[in-house]
Amino acid sequence: MFGSDPAMRTDEFSQLEFIGKLSAPPPLIVEDPTEGDVFDPINPDDFTSHHYAEKARKEAQCITDLVDNGPFHGKPGADKLKHKLRSEFRVLNSISHYEPIRMMKYVKTSNIYFYSGVRHASMKYGTRLFSFFQTFHNHAEDKSDMLKIEVDMVLDEGATWVKVIPRSSRGLAQECVTGGSGRNRSLLTQAETWLDIAQHYQHLYRPPLIIFNFIHGCPDYMKIKLNNMGVKVETPKIFPLRAYVTLPPDFEEPIPRDPIRMDFNDSALHVPYLPNTHYDVVNLDIPAVFALISAVTNGGENYSYQSQMLNSQACQERQLRVRRYIEDKIRGKKMILCRTAYESLGSIMKTVAGPKEFERVKALLKGVKIVQDHPSERIKALKPTERINERSKIIFGTGDYNKAVTVTSNVHFVRAAASQGIRLSVIIHDPRALGEMKMCGKLPPPRAIAPGFEGDEIKPLVEPLDN
Repeated sequence: MFGSDPAMRTDEFSQLEFIGKLSAPPPLIVEDPTEGDVFDPINPDDFTSHHYAEKARKEAQCITDLVDNGPFHGKPGADKLKHKLRSEFRVLNSISHYEPIRMMKYVKTSNIYFYSGVRHASMKYGTRLFSFFQTFHNHAEDKSDMLKIEVDMVLDEGATWVKVIPRSSRGLAQECVTGGSGRNRSLLTQAETWLDIAQHYQHLYRPPLIIFNFIHGCPDYMKIKLNNMGVKVETPKIFPLRAYVTLPPDFEEPIPRDPIRMDFNDSALHVPYLPNTHYDVVNLDIPAVFALISAVTNGGENYSYQSQMLNSQACQERQLRVRRYIEDKIRGKKMILCRTAYESLGSIMKTVAGPKEFERVKALLKGVKIVQDHPSERIKALKPTERINERSKIIFGTGDYNKAVTVTSNVHFVRAAASQGIRLSVIIHDPRALGEMKMCGKLPPPRAIAPGFEGDEIKPLVEPLDN
């Protein structure tokens, strides 16, 4: 009944990954920010304590509006940003009675500059923004070796991590010469930690691109050092280190490994780097095949079924076309199906599929390569649980071994694997079951409403009697 194309070549699989989810649009209508909305971030060198409270309150109100009613609404970590800002204001209110000289000690070290920088940068990234303040660690076996970082902004569904640096130009220049001092680690040391931890959270089978976003400028020395490490620098200006500090006689300036462009404009912030999220191979899970061939997704969304679940899925399909969503993601890609999934698919089809669903699956499998079961070592090592069974480990593991993105609706396995520290490369879609054998009559068209009565409340013909 089934067959793979024997003429299909087994090409070397490209490195790839995609994480997505089909979901209903949020009810809140969010307008894109205008140029007037994106005012400059607060700079600690621009004003004194007299202006600080006014500027800080304006910044806090702006961030609150963005979280409650603007582009930040619903973003993971947005409420955390709002909470951090509220904590900062409690401190501000507690020192509002201080004399200016005493208050300046707080003003120069306030976290409000950081939150202002986060707001400014995130508005520039626009729809690439995925979440705020997400925590990652290095998966060390010994807790004493555990290192954690809090990524200020995650972009591109996890493909990019951003650290916001609102420090003054003079402070950054001094760090370049002294290497950092006090309890805070130097930015170069922090960059090494970020690069190490990023290896444990690969996206598209690549570690995330790391961006250090310098809100008020970056020394040329630090930009070269970070670029040589593999960290991208985004900043409105790059200034010579000698403009702020006197360099010691034995000071060695770094040599860039790759040619870099010394930008003295803010184009890097206006046109942020977008990483390559290309992928070539997709691994089909059984639910993905069902979603592609089901009667529900092939014109049957307007029919009733002898199943409450199918009626519910048909209702969802009328709002969100799952087959179209999947086809958009797999168009032009190499498709694979592991032997276990192939055999299970055949067994299920014999039991519940209708004749047209059989025709569709045959047509689909002509373009699918059947591969032998070969789960990756990290998937085989998953501990069995209620959500992690052997068949799922084989299907997801074979996709992982071949560096393919698995198309699935089995979100329970994905979450269970994540709870054990394994992040899978998947395209998540809503489930659709085979429904041809349970189709009933076609649903009547929606009742038409006479023009001019769309907003009128429908009243009963006979008013109820008063009790």
